[in-house]
This record gives sequence, C-alpha cells and structure tokens, in this order.
Amino acid sequence: MEVYLVGGAVRDELLGLPIHERDYVVVGSTPAAMIASGYQQVGKDFPVFLHPETQEEYALARTERKAGKGYTGFECFADPSVTLEQDLERRDLTINAIAKSATGELIDPFHGLNDLANKKLKHVSLAFVEDPLRVLRVARFAARFAHLGFQVANETLQLMKEIVASGEMQELVPERVWQEMRKALLTQDPQVFFKVLAQVNALQTLFPFTQNTVPQFTFLKRATSLSLKHRHANSEQIDIRFAAWCADHLAGRLSGKPLEGNDAFQKSFEQILTDTAILPLPRSTQQLFKTGLGHLHMVPNTNTEAADDIALLNRCDAWRQPERLGIFITLWSAIFPKYEAHLAKLHSALPELLKVDVRAAVADGLKGAEIGKYVEQERILSWQALK
Repeated sequence: MEVYLVGGAVRDELLGLPIHERDYVVVGSTPAAMIASGYQQVGKDFPVFLHPETQEEYALARTERKAGKGYTGFECFADPSVTLEQDLERRDLTINAIAKSATGELIDPFHGLNDLANKKLKHVSLAFVEDPLRVLRVARFAARFAHLGFQVANETLQLMKEIVASGEMQELVPERVWQEMRKALLTQDPQVFFKVLAQVNALQTLFPFTQNTVPQFTFLKRATSLSLKHRHANSEQIDIRFAAWCADHLAGRLSGKPLEGNDAFQKSFEQILTDTAILPLPRSTQQLFKTGLGHLHMVPNTNTEAADDIALLNRCDAWRQPERLGIFITLWSAIFPKYEAHLAKLHSALPELLKVDVRAAVADGLKGAEIGKYVEQERILSWQALK
C-alpha cells in the first residue's frame, strides 16, 4: 500500500500558500484493508475513508467513466490495480494533479509544475468535458489565483465552451452552482469568476439577465475592497458582494440611466429577482439583495429627508438587528461612493437613535400604534439634530 498527498495541498504548498486541508490517495489497497487498519469509510459512491487519528480524507485510487448526464453521471472503479497516474488523470487541472510521496518526491505525470511556473490553468485530459461542474471550478480557480497572475489556457477555455454548448450546464443543481459561487465571492478578485463564465457563455446560460450586458464590475470591486476594510465576516462579505454583482448588471442593463427611481430599473430588478430565485440563497443574502438594492432610490444622502432615512432603517430592520446595518452601509457606499461619509455618519448615529425611551410615551397615556409613532418621530428629531 502506497500513500500520496494530492490535490490542493500539494498545489498550495508549491505556491507558498496556507494549506487548509490535506487529501490523500491510497494505491494498492482495498476497502476491507482500510477498515481493518482502523479507517472509517464515509464515501457512499466513492471509496473515501477518514484517518483514525487525524480525520483527514484518504481515498482509494480510482478511475471514472461517464455513464450519464451531469456531474453525477459517473461510474467509479476502485481496485488495487489502479495506478497513481490513472487516478491523477481523472482530475480537472494539471496543477491539481500533482502528488507527493511520503519521502517528499513529487509525481507530476501531466506537467502541472510547468503550468504552475507559467501560471496556467490547464485541463488534464479531454475527459475534462465530461463534467459540467468543472466550468464553475475553473472559473473559481481563476478568481482565486488571479492576484498571482494565473489565467485559463486557451485550449481549456475552448473545452469549457464545448461543455456549455452541449447543454450539460443545465444538469447542475442550484445548490452546486451556489456552492461554487459563494466560494468565488470570497476570493480577492471575485469579478474574474464571472468574467470567465461570461467568456465561455456559461453565465448567460445560468443567469439570462446577464445577456447583452458588459459590466465593468465597478460595484463588485469596490464592495470587495470595502468589505475587507470593514472586516466583515465571511458570510457578510458574501451577502455584500453578491448584491454588488447584481448591481453591476443592473447598471449594465440600464445603459447609463440612473440606478434609482425609474421604471427601467424596476423592470431590470424584477428580472434579476426571477433569475436568481433558483439559488438557495441564505435569508441574510436575500434580505440585503432585495432590500438593499430594491430601495436604492431611498439611500440616505445629504439631500434626503430625515423621515425618509428613518423609514429606510425601518425597512432594513435596523432596530431589531442593528448589527446588520453595517452591511447595508457597505453595499450602498460601494454603489454610491459620494454618499460614503454621510452613510458612515448615519451608521455612527444608530446607537443614539436606539436610545429613544418609550416610557415617556407610556406615561403620557399613549398605547399600541401611538407608541410606535412616538418612537419614530423621536428618532426623526434625533437624526435631524445629528445630521
């Protein structure tokens, strides 16, 4: 039995990047032998096992054969006779098909080291076209490594176009599309993910609202920078960047018209809502997307009335979820940079606005809705004084 470190751990080590998880391939063993050695089998369709101490994944060397549609339409063959090279050949990119032995020797049958040096994302074999999920994965790797200068090889882009043209992209379930998208949104250059998908016609296939738009990704780039500057949690960064990406396409569809306050905006916004409804978006992502973009005409600035600003905070549920207001502020600042200072002032004022005391209203005999009106009026007066 021979064990090799494979995949992302080897690649990231060679690139000098942090290693988050390690995967191993085992050559010359069987499920029975692995279980007898104390490994726990976790793969139902694939022979994957957890190490009894480290809990790291160890997979038996295997080959795969296309037997149906989509990314799940494969038959797996795991046997002690399967070689390391055969196992590596089924992988997507050459830089992910490098193995490292227990003695530190690098096994590189598909010239991944050369592609690392040349900063190329290149497919391992023509079997690449059998899995439509690879279109999204390659686009994600392009975004992840863009800051290092990596680009997708032309011949790989051509194969990605062939996958899209085959209709196989429609076999991807929304959960897998969102999984790849959310990972891409957390990279330093998420716009590259969407650019690559558009380049091979995949973005238009998955999201029809992106057709006939050529966004500059101004909002997404700015949102990425601001979300890092303000140290938002990963889940919040995903919310902000997804909404900003949609805003970029809104701007592209409107061809220079204002983003707020017109019928063309509303029509385009509703189209984006329809096309993205298939994605299993978390509730927080939906809230920022629908409320944050849907009310751009109300975004606070030096010209808006205090009453309108407070009304928007009501829609953002800022009183019950004050910690969420910062996410709206970051998104709006990315879209309207000239309002950034004013929006920051509003965000800073929130603790003061939350101090409105209802006891005075109760003491005056107010009840029910009257108390709500009192609180809102007091907040308006308070914001007017601070504004």
